[in-house]
Amino acid sequence: NQIIQAFTRAPFVEEVIAAGPTKGSVIITTDTCPVHVDVRLVPQESFGAAAQYFTGSKQHNVRLREIAIKANLKLNEYGLFKADRMIAGPTEEEIYQKLGLDYIDPVLREDRGEIEAAKAHSVPELIRLKDIKGDLHVHTNASDGDCDISEIAQAAKKIGYKYICITDHSHSSAIANGLSAKRLAQQIRQIHKLGEQLKGITILAGTEVDILADGSLDFDDKLLAELDFVIASIHSGLRSPREKVTARTLNAMDNPYVNCIAHPTGRLIGRREPMDIDIAAVVKHAAQTHTALEVNANPWRLDLKDTHCKMAIEAGVKLAIGTDAHNIAGLGLMKGEFRP
Repeated sequence: NQIIQAFTRAPFVEEVIAAGPTKGSVIITTDTCPVHVDVRLVPQESFGAAAQYFTGSKQHNVRLREIAIKANLKLNEYGLFKADRMIAGPTEEEIYQKLGLDYIDPVLREDRGEIEAAKAHSVPELIRLKDIKGDLHVHTNASDGDCDISEIAQAAKKIGYKYICITDHSHSSAIANGLSAKRLAQQIRQIHKLGEQLKGITILAGTEVDILADGSLDFDDKLLAELDFVIASIHSGLRSPREKVTARTLNAMDNPYVNCIAHPTGRLIGRREPMDIDIAAVVKHAAQTHTALEVNANPWRLDLKDTHCKMAIEAGVKLAIGTDAHNIAGLGLMKGEFRP
C-alpha cells in the first residue's frame, strides 16, 4: 500500500516494527526520546468505529463491548453490528448513541465513571481553549527565556488573553540565570510601569521560586508579598527520599504567599521519572492551605497527570494551567491541552 510505504519510509522513522496492507508501526525520532507511532487504514464507513476503538483505553472498550453484548450487538474496530448488518460505524457519535450513551470525548475514555455519566446524561463539560483567559507560568529573558516582558505581553494580548503572569526563576536556579532579590524587585517595578502603558491586558508580577532542600523558599516573605502570584517548585534533589520531597512541598504550601505548586512531580516524559512524592498528601495539604496545583502544559511534563488532576478536583483543589513558556512560541503549548 502506497500510504503505508510512504509512512514507513519517512525520514523521521528510526525503526520499522511492522508494515502490512492496513497497518504500519514504527519508532520515530524526537528531540528527547523515541516514540512508537501506528498508522491504520480502515474503510470510510468504519472510520468512527476505528477512531473510537483506538482512542479508548482497553478498560473503556471492554465496558462498551459488554453493553453491546447485552443488547445482542457486536462492537469492534470496524463498526457496531446487529447480526451481520452494520448499524453504526462512520462516526464515533453514532457508536455511543446506538449503545444508549451520550458522546464521550476521547480524553475521558478511561473507565473512571464516564460510562455511568453518559448513561445518566451527566458527562462533564470539558474546558476548551476558548475558556482560557491567561497564562500563569511564563519566563522571559531575565532568566532563561528568549523574549522580554513587552514581547511576551504583546503576544499574549494578540492571543486574546486577559492576563499574563511573568514567573522567572529565582536565584538558586543558577543554570537558568535565576533572579536575585534585587533583580526581582527591579522586574516588579518594570512590570508595573509596562502595565500602565500597555492597555487591554493585565501583566501580573510573579516568580517561580525554588523550594530549597530544607523546605524554605528562595526569597523572603517581604519580597514575596510584593508579587501578584507566586509559584513554588522543586528543581534540585528530585531523587531524594519520598518523605523529604513530600515534606519540602508541604512546607512550601504553608507559606501564605505561595499561590501554586508548579509541576508537582517533576517528571519529564521519556527523560526523567517523577519524584517519589506522596501526591495524596500534597493534594490534601493543598486543600487545607488553599494552594493551587499546576497542570503544566509543556508536552514533556503534563504535570499533574490526569489521575492526579481528578484527585485534586475531587478534593476541591484549584488547578492552574500554565505553559511554562520560554518564548512566544511556547505560549502556543496551551493548544496542546485542549480542543478548540
